[in-house]
Amino acid sequence: MKIKKVVEEAIVEFVEGFREHPFLHRVEHSLHCELFKILSSKEELSKHYSLSSGQTTQLIHKEWPNALYVVGNGRRGNIDISIFEPSTIEGIGLDDFKLGNKIPEYVIELSLNYDIDHLENDVRELNELLDNNPNVNAYIIHLYNTKKQNNTITRVRAILNDNPRIKSAFAYLGDNNIIIDRNI
Repeated sequence: MKIKKVVEEAIVEFVEGFREHPFLHRVEHSLHCELFKILSSKEELSKHYSLSSGQTTQLIHKEWPNALYVVGNGRRGNIDISIFEPSTIEGIGLDDFKLGNKIPEYVIELSLNYDIDHLENDVRELNELLDNNPNVNAYIIHLYNTKKQNNTITRVRAILNDNPRIKSAFAYLGDNNIIIDRNI
């Protein structure tokens, strides 16, 4: 439970940072790095752990394979950022680690300036994961640093509100500032 609190506090810190400096990063991948940096700066998430086979790793991983979700080309999709509980990571062998065969307790999908279809795909992927793993904590962070039509904002809010199993943060450019809606 302590890891969950740290993860959620880091997400709030990240989104508030986006509010203050929406153009600090030009592309989504840079934002992934920023969130990874914030997460790994937390004492509870910064330690190294041994896999069951003895190799050293950490709790936070970028592009962890989703063990269930298969994209249109027949390959597994990846989760933007995944965080494991220490006891889980210590129970993974090297082969399963390399293949990404273990499902993390915390999964985060993050997007910047993507369309509604992208958000719906992220929601679908996380819901499929949650259908088979109800103990996973799923998060979506959907960001716009560009002006959006009111109907887009309304649709994003509806998609996020219609999926209460997924905690979310939605930030967009208002008239003069970044507006944040979140349930984290």
